[in-house]
Amino acid sequence: MAVIEGSRDIHMSPGNTLNLTCSTTEPADLPSYFYWYHNGEVVHYSGKNDMAVQTAEGTSRLGVVDVGPEHSGNYTCVPENAAPATVTVYVLRGEHPAAMQRGESSTAVPRVSFLILLAVCSVLIVLAR
Repeated sequence: MAVIEGSRDIHMSPGNTLNLTCSTTEPADLPSYFYWYHNGEVVHYSGKNDMAVQTAEGTSRLGVVDVGPEHSGNYTCVPENAAPATVTVYVLRGEHPAAMQRGESSTAVPRVSFLILLAVCSVLIVLAR
């Protein structure tokens, strides 16, 4: 199974650098390659100045410099021989960074999203009967 270090929800201010490190829980069977996805699309970092990937010894690192709103979303690491791992990145748009640093807002967006998803699933289950 893949693991991305740190929190599953990452809140950032525009202009900062995003660093994601992915490895697997099976040290005996290290993957030789990883794929990174952003919002379901393969990350194409070759020839880009704002993005880089380094892979060595069963670990892959994705770096994005000068993040902006276009970098928000889900980042998924898919090793060659393990189940993927996903984190969600939120690039703030005028929100107060101090609240983010104290962790006061870190669960607000995922909690609302979860409740909406739960409501939609409940309606689908009822309609399916």
